[in-house]
This record gives sequence, structure tokens and C-alpha cells, in this order.
Amino acid sequence: MKRLTEVMFLCCLCCLVATSAMAGGTNAISASVGPRPAGMGGAQVADPVDASAFYYNVAGLARIEGGFLQLGGGAIIPKAEYQRLGVGRFIESEDTILPSPFGGFGIHLNDRLAFGLGWHLRGGMGSRYDEKDFPWQEGMLGLMEVVPALALKVNDRLYVGVKLDIGYAQFKNAGDLQLGSTLISPVEMAVEASGIGVGFGVAALYEVSERFALGISYTSPLDVKMKGSTKLKLLDIPLGEYETEVAANFAGRLAVGVKVKPNDWLTLLFDATGYDYSGMKELTAKIGPINYSQKVNWHDNFTLNAGAEIEVTEELLTRLGLCWHTAAIPRATTMPTAPEVAGPGVSFGFGYQPKGRSWILDLGYAHGWGEREVENHRGFIAPGKYRVDVDVLWLSVNWKFGGGGKDK
Repeated sequence: MKRLTEVMFLCCLCCLVATSAMAGGTNAISASVGPRPAGMGGAQVADPVDASAFYYNVAGLARIEGGFLQLGGGAIIPKAEYQRLGVGRFIESEDTILPSPFGGFGIHLNDRLAFGLGWHLRGGMGSRYDEKDFPWQEGMLGLMEVVPALALKVNDRLYVGVKLDIGYAQFKNAGDLQLGSTLISPVEMAVEASGIGVGFGVAALYEVSERFALGISYTSPLDVKMKGSTKLKLLDIPLGEYETEVAANFAGRLAVGVKVKPNDWLTLLFDATGYDYSGMKELTAKIGPINYSQKVNWHDNFTLNAGAEIEVTEELLTRLGLCWHTAAIPRATTMPTAPEVAGPGVSFGFGYQPKGRSWILDLGYAHGWGEREVENHRGFIAPGKYRVDVDVLWLSVNWKFGGGGKDK
């Protein structure tokens, strides 16, 4: 009996480690954070003008005029389809809405130095299935961040910033046990875990002229050790609940951006971001008395983003964007609860500021999609065809107050 329990632990850990690869899927819609970036294809590094600066480029806090308070949020709506090899129909995930809090405030401490505190979902994706006898039922991994930051105006053209990323991660996984690529259907598992990690970031913004600017931003990897519990069942008979530890890595990123303003009513932004997932060679976990590690060999991946902001009237701004993101999860560990795919994204949005008012209403919408085919090779977890569609909707209100600083 003791040997059987240890085998089930190992199976559970194999499944848990494989599903943790969802950390590589956090770049859906090229990680648009906030309504303005979402409306502009995720491009923002060279022109941060609101609380999205805490994610894209904290140096921008020093050039935002006066102070601001922005409150809002988003809804991530993923839809995944999976067709097993040799099976004619696609199995669809349930309709799911993942809430995404967003906001922040900033204030100038003096003519050169600004302080701010922001909050946002750095990454997260999940899917759930209610298909009978389908071995993958639910998977979710997300990271919510609180970000204190300082930004400095070095001179009339150069701005720099530093930040601390304090992240709270949550993980869920439910389905049949899995040993490598073999499913052990009589045994079911349900895992929930959470934990806190800390990272940092540095950034710079250089205004070459009133119509041209360059931005660069680096965010360190953030490692989180999550603790929780795992419940096991055999043919619907409870086998017990066990303490669980899961180690997850949210990749660091290096982003560069360009701002071009051809005239007074048009702003163009272009970003390129690289994520260092290749540093994630293996994942580790612990359930009860058993420690386990498994090689995953994730890939570095990147996103390309382009956006336009058009001043239609003195009160109304419209935004359009395009993006392309590549996959970090290799085919071997792709599965229905972590169906990361490479693909494009499109977006639009608007900003509305009534004349004489100190607040602006921002709305952004982005849609990304992609397909992936995983061949039937030895050791592959879930060969077959994958389709993914993700919709993201953002809404916020931004109040501006005080004077000083700079906002272009």
C-alpha cells in the first residue's frame, strides 16, 4: 500500500509539473496591460502616459504632468479547442471570464523625482472543460502584482526609473493523474496553491525630439514558491488530502520601443519584447513526502507590437493596433489546460476627456488567436490539434491633478 501511494504521488507530480508550464502562456494578446496599451496592440514602451507605465516603462512616471489616480480593470475571456489524434471533433473549453484588476497613482515629489504605486495582472491564463471522461478538467496560473516605483527626470530629454515587483501567484489544476505521457484515469487529482515572490525592474525613456522618442525596459524573472494542498480520488473514493509545494517561474523580459509623431493628431508606437523562458530548464514540486523535478526546456519567445493613436477631436482619441506573439511552451508539454499557441492579435480602443474636465475615460479591446498541431511522438503529453481565441476588454477612469512634470 505504501508503494502504491508513492507511485500515485509521482504520477500526480508529473501531471502537476507538466501543467505548471502554463507560466509560459502568460503572453496572450502580447501581455496588454491596461486599456490604452490594449487598444494599441500592446505597444507602450516609448510613450507611457498612465498607470500602464508600471508594467511597460516606469521611467514615464517622471514625465506625466502633475499627479494621477487611475482605477479600472479588465476581463480576459479565453476559448480553447482540442482535437485528439484519431478523433473527428474538437472538444471546447467552457466559457470563462478571468478578472484582471488594474490601476495606480503617481505624484511628483519635486521637479525631478516622482513616486508611484501600481497594480495589475502580470500574466495569467486558464481553461476549464466539462466534457465527460475528458482527462483534463481545469488549469489556471496567474500572477497579480503590486508595483512601487521611483522615476527621475535626468534632463529635459532623459528619464529613468526603478521598480519593485511584488507578486501574488495562484495555481489550480484538476484532472486525471498522468505519468509522463500516460494517463491513469481511475485516479483524479485537484490541486490549489498560492504564494508570493519579489522581482525588480529598471527603465529609461529618451526624447530625441518632440516627435520622436525611444524607450527601453527590463523586468527581472520572478520566482514564486506556492503552497497549498492536493486532493486525490480513486474511482470517486477520496484517498486523502496532502500538503503541496509548487515552484513557478514568471519570465523576465526586455522591451524596446519607438514613438513617432508625424503630426499633431497622430502618434505611432512600435515595441519588441523578448522573454527569457529558456532559463526554465526544469520545474520542481513536492506533494506530501515526495520531491520531484522534471525537465521542460521552455523556449525564449518574443512579441512584436504596433499601435496608432488618432486625435479625432479635442475630446476624443481613437486607437488601433496589431501584434504577433510566439510560443514558449514546447510541443512536448502542450496540453488542453495550457494550450499556448503562436499567432496574431488585433485591437482597438478610445479615450474620452470632456472639455474642461480633469479625468479621461479609456476603453480598450484586443483579440488574439492561433492554431497549433502537435505530432504523436513518444513522451508528448497531448498530441493533436489546438485552436485558441482570447478576448480582452479593459476599462478605466484616470483623474489628473496638480502641476509640474511633463506629459507629451
